[in-house]
Amino acid sequence: MKYCSECGAKLNEKKIKKEDYNLIKKTNKRSFIISAGILLIIAASLCIVLGTSAILDAKNISDTDYYDFNYNEDYSYHWAQFQMKLFLGAVSLSAFTIGLISALLILKKTFFTLVLLGIFNVNIASLLSIGNNIGMFLLIGLPIFILSMISMVFVIHSKNKFN
Repeated sequence: MKYCSECGAKLNEKKIKKEDYNLIKKTNKRSFIISAGILLIIAASLCIVLGTSAILDAKNISDTDYYDFNYNEDYSYHWAQFQMKLFLGAVSLSAFTIGLISALLILKKTFFTLVLLGIFNVNIASLLSIGNNIGMFLLIGLPIFILSMISMVFVIHSKNKFN
């Protein structure tokens, strides 16, 4: 029997049953899976924002008039920027679809390795935005990276629940 240190009253000791502990543990694992799926859906939706902004930047580069530039230096630089932004847009839009499919697989608790590959694809799309524009990486790419990494940790933590 325990007693209160201030007033000396008897305190009831409530023992936690093993079934209650297993239920709490099971609920926590389930909430990790649901949280991982939701975080990956948010990261994938940010990938579509990243992809469309990169494609719009590429369109702005292609619309400029290059006749005033020196052909050897400025034109090749702008052509490389155009290709890089277009590549980032394509990778980000594919990361959106693959990330969304991976989020649905997380919620269904199937295909563990495919889920990890989908999360890895979303991470690659976010890291490619560093080479494009550091401001775009800080505003869009970094939150995508953080959300997908947290989702990956949650998925790895609850690996035993996957079929």
